[in-house]
Amino acid sequence: MIEALENAIVERLKAAFPGLDVKPFPDKAAEFRLTHAAGALLVHYRHGKYSQPQVTAAIVQKRRMEFEISIYVRSLRSHLGAYSVLEGVRAALTGFNPEGVMLFPVDEQFQEFANSVWIYTMGFGGDAPAVATWSPELAEIAGAPQASQITFEGDGEQLVVGG
Repeated sequence: MIEALENAIVERLKAAFPGLDVKPFPDKAAEFRLTHAAGALLVHYRHGKYSQPQVTAAIVQKRRMEFEISIYVRSLRSHLGAYSVLEGVRAALTGFNPEGVMLFPVDEQFQEFANSVWIYTMGFGGDAPAVATWSPELAEIAGAPQASQITFEGDGEQLVVGG
């Protein structure tokens, strides 16, 4: 799920920012150098947090997933400057719902100005269900009947797992 969400975010930002280099954060982050004339947006999974589990015949939790967009631009105020890009990223991703995980902004922060490049980061979160893989042993231990589907409801949204 992490990689699918990351890919969906990258594709969404590519469509919104055709004048920037948009891609997943490189595996060797220390070796990244901005070579694009205007700038780059790099996407990576930041972290996840889990709610207290609800134990029935399975472990069910809410998984708050956060992704970070690193913004590398050569200007603060141009049409592809940091300020415009920050606003554009927020607009492109707020309410975006890849894989049933509706994204919302969490934070944004100036990181540094180095080698004539302004670097900012923006965090986006979304909630996804985390459900233990069902097994007969787990159901027997829990003493619960078998479920063919689990329905999550909240904030006007409904997600059905299984079925």
